Amino acid sequence: MQTIVFANRKGGVGKSTSAIAVAAALAERGERVVLVDADTNAGVARALGLGEHHPLTAYDVLVGGTPIAAALVDARPNLFVLPADSRLALVNHELPALRDEPCIANHDLVDLNWIEQKYEIPGDRYGLFAMIRGDASDGLPGIKGIGEKGAASIAKQFTNLHEVMKAAINDDERLTANIRKKLLENAEYAKIAPKLVGCATDVSIPEMKIDLPNKPLDTQKIQDIKEEFGLGTSVDRIMNALGWI
Repeated sequence: MQTIVFANRKGGVGKSTSAIAVAAALAERGERVVLVDADTNAGVARALGLGEHHPLTAYDVLVGGTPIAAALVDARPNLFVLPADSRLALVNHELPALRDEPCIANHDLVDLNWIEQKYEIPGDRYGLFAMIRGDASDGLPGIKGIGEKGAASIAKQFTNLHEVMKAAINDDERLTANIRKKLLENAEYAKIAPKLVGCATDVSIPEMKIDLPNKPLDTQKIQDIKEEFGLGTSVDRIMNALGWI
């Protein structure tokens, strides 16, 4: 058996398209192929005309222990797909728990200092950094061709995307010619990105009590939601970590 992986943290670079093309070509040649979609956008099944909703996905295989064969979808002769869904975003948090390691109950405190240490940018500029780098799990395309290092370099020198685009237009030497070119090619995205990423600060919120209880008075509603949406042990682990059960 041979394993071929298409992986890149950057969104919109053709991972799924390449994987589908190679898988289809191998299947047409007579090879039996299992195409595994590990992307939370779950684009592989849609691209192959298999629909968007599947009773079992890669999440159930990784977290729930479902046999791979039970979750496979027959796409065409010799080609089988293990579909994805948005729950894959939870896998990084849930797999450690399956190995009896600290998980939700032992999380990082993400503050401005944590951001500065992790990405080597001023902590309050993470929004700018995210707009440029993009985040496929959130459907944020970013500036095509600029990765994490490039986004961090820009965030160190500018405070907002308007400044960055103005610098690109004016041939600011703080940006390389290649970076300026990519920014200008994505000018339309840059216009809407701040509103897309930024927090709304003008929402009218009525007066309310926001004190949180130490635990819900009745956890049955949570259990009902868990059953309705098939959330399985994920909810149980959260409730256990919070001391609710």
